[in-house]
Amino acid sequence: MTSLVFDATALSHFARAGRTDKLQIAVADDEPILLAEVAAELARGIPGYPTLGSPTVGGWLKQVELEELPELAAFARYKGELGGGPERPTAKRQCSRG
Repeated sequence: MTSLVFDATALSHFARAGRTDKLQIAVADDEPILLAEVAAELARGIPGYPTLGSPTVGGWLKQVELEELPELAAFARYKGELGGGPERPTAKRQCSRG
């Protein structure tokens, strides 16, 4: 089984399209992981886009909190590479692009 760590971009696109069920089916043989930081990012976008809450419903994503320093450092590095940021969450930015 492969662990798949989701960022907000893929989840927000599937959620806005109302197709998180298809994403769930696509990763059924793997271990889909939702980091607490990504869940928080999606939650910040819910007031403008209520469907962003749908990926966290149903328990198909294993919610994980980063605790070790190397994990936090890797998350910060990838977040910077992917363009996420606290002032403009990736989920909200992606949704506003269309």
